[in-house]
Amino acid sequence: MSKKDLITRQTDNENRRTVLINSTNKAKDLWPTLEKKAYQLNNNYFANLTNEETVVFKKILLKINETTF
Repeated sequence: MSKKDLITRQTDNENRRTVLINSTNKAKDLWPTLEKKAYQLNNNYFANLTNEETVVFKKILLKINETTF
């Protein structure tokens, strides 16, 4: 991402072991396109599921996420 000029890296002045990573304007400009593509992919993933199955699946993923992180 750094090579594509999407992020910048900066050493933290308070803790030299920490590297601060920020998105560039180029990355911010890409966000709407990426968001639209992610929405389309999600729709494709859930296309064969009923609404109820989708809701249950998302609840399970949230529960897994809560216990993992």
